[in-house]
Amino acid sequence: MTRINKPSFELAFRMGCLLLMIGSAFGLNAQSNHLEFMEDHPNASFSELQEMVEDYYSTRDKGRGTGYKQWKRYEYRMADRVGPSGQAIDVSRNLLEAQKDVDQRYGTRATHGYWQFASGTDYTNEPDGYNGGIGRINTVDFHPTNPDIIYAGQSAGGLWRSTNGGTTWTNLTDGLPNLGVSAVQIDPVNPSIVYLLTGDGNAGHTTSIGVLKSYNGGDTWWETGLSFEVEDGQRLYKLRMHPTDNSTLFAVGNNGVYKTENAGGDWDTVRVGSFRDIEFKPDNPNVMYLSGVNFYYRSTDGGNSFSTITSVMPTTGSNRIEMAVTPADPDYLYLVYGGSTGLRAVYRSTDGGLTFAWRSSSPNILGYAFDGSDNRSQSGSDLDIVVNPNSRTEVLVGGINIWKSTDGADNWTPSSHWREDLALAPYVHADIRWMKYNPLDDRLYVGCDGGVFVSRDHGATWGDISSGLGIGQYYRIATTPQDANLIYGGTQDNGSNRVTKFDATIAH
Repeated sequence: MTRINKPSFELAFRMGCLLLMIGSAFGLNAQSNHLEFMEDHPNASFSELQEMVEDYYSTRDKGRGTGYKQWKRYEYRMADRVGPSGQAIDVSRNLLEAQKDVDQRYGTRATHGYWQFASGTDYTNEPDGYNGGIGRINTVDFHPTNPDIIYAGQSAGGLWRSTNGGTTWTNLTDGLPNLGVSAVQIDPVNPSIVYLLTGDGNAGHTTSIGVLKSYNGGDTWWETGLSFEVEDGQRLYKLRMHPTDNSTLFAVGNNGVYKTENAGGDWDTVRVGSFRDIEFKPDNPNVMYLSGVNFYYRSTDGGNSFSTITSVMPTTGSNRIEMAVTPADPDYLYLVYGGSTGLRAVYRSTDGGLTFAWRSSSPNILGYAFDGSDNRSQSGSDLDIVVNPNSRTEVLVGGINIWKSTDGADNWTPSSHWREDLALAPYVHADIRWMKYNPLDDRLYVGCDGGVFVSRDHGATWGDISSGLGIGQYYRIATTPQDANLIYGGTQDNGSNRVTKFDATIAH
C-alpha cells in the first residue's frame, strides 16, 4: 500500500495556484487592441473602455487574429470586477502585489502557504432564514467502545472526528488529494484502524479514488488495493465490514461490488453492475443483501455470489433502493424504493430476505410537504432507512424530511421537518443522506445537508451537533476592502451567509 503524501500534494496545489495566477496575468493576446486603449486612457472607466473598443471594431474585422475575441474574454471576466469609481480592477497586478507583500513579510516561509479558515463553524438564523445548517454530511460512524468518539464524512470537506460526543470536531484529512467521503468504517477489534470510502457517491460532487486506510485513528492515510484515478469517474456508495471477520470488507458502487479478505490489500469484483446498498443478516453473516436502482439481490455464501430476488417487487421505475435490518428480529428486512416523483413503495421480509410483502406507498414520505401530499423527491441522492435495534416494527425513513412508522411501515408520521421557522416538527435540515444507530447507547445519528443531527428518543426530538464543522460548500464569495473580516457567500443548500469575523458564527 502507498502512503498518501500530504507535503507532495501541498506542493502540487501551490504549483497549480501559481500556474493559474500566471495564466491570468498573461492570458490576453498581444494583438488585443483593448490593451492599447487601457494604456492610453489609464483613468477611463470600464464602461468607457467598452465604448472605445466596440467603436474601434465597429468598422473593422472581428475574426481570427484581430484581438476581438480576446477583448470579449476580458470583458466577460472583468464585468463584475469594477471598482467604486468605475475603473476595471487589475486583478492580476493586485495578486502580484499581494504576493510581493507576503514575500517581504515572511520570506521563504511564504511558500508553505499561510491559510486561515475564513468561514463559519456555527450559524444563526436571521429574520428571513429558515433552513439553517453548516454543510452536507454523507456518513457517520462510531468508535466500538467509546460512544463519545464519532466520525463524520463530508461530500467535499473530508473526514471529521469528535471525541466528546459532537461538542468539538477535528478534521483528519486536510492535505489529501480527494476530500469527498461516502462512508467510514472503524475496525471493532483495533479502533486505530479506520477505512475511508472516498468520493461523494450521493451527489457526485467529488469522484472516488477508492478506499483509504489509517492505522492511527485517521491522522495519516494509506492507499489500499482498491484504488482509482479521479478521471475514472467512480462513485462508491457504501462500505461494510464483516461482523465477525475484520479482514473482510465490501464496497459497492456504480461499477460493481468489491470484496477484500485481507484488510484492504487485495480486492475482487464479485458482481458487476451499479449498486447502492449492502447489508448483513444480523444473525448469519453468510446471508447478505444487495440493492441497486431497481433490483434486490441475496447471497448465501458470504457475498461471493448474489441471486436476483423479484418476489412481488417492482423492477422498473425506481432510482434507488435502500435497506435496513435490525437485531431485534434478524429475519426482518425492509426495502424502501424511491422514485423521481416520490415514494414508490416500502416492502418488508420476515423470512430473511426470501419473500416480501408490500407495506405502503403513501403518503409521499420522500417529499417536502409536511402531510406527504406532494409528488416531489430527491431519492436519487437523499434516501435512507433505519430500524430501531430494539423494535422490529419501528422504522424511520429519511428523504427530504424524516418520517417514522411504529407499525412496521404501514402508517407514517413526520419525525422532522426541513423548515426551521415553521416549527411543524423538530427541525432537521433537508436532504437526509445517512441514518445510523450507535449500538453503544441507541442514539440515532443523521447526516444531512445541514450537518450532523442526533436523537436520543428514536426520532421524537432532534439536536444539532454540527457546531465546529468547517464544511460549507461555497459557490461564490464577495469581500470588501473596507472591512477585511466581512465576507458574503452563497452555499450549497445552506443559504446566503454573512461572516463578520473569521472563525465566528455565520448568519443565514
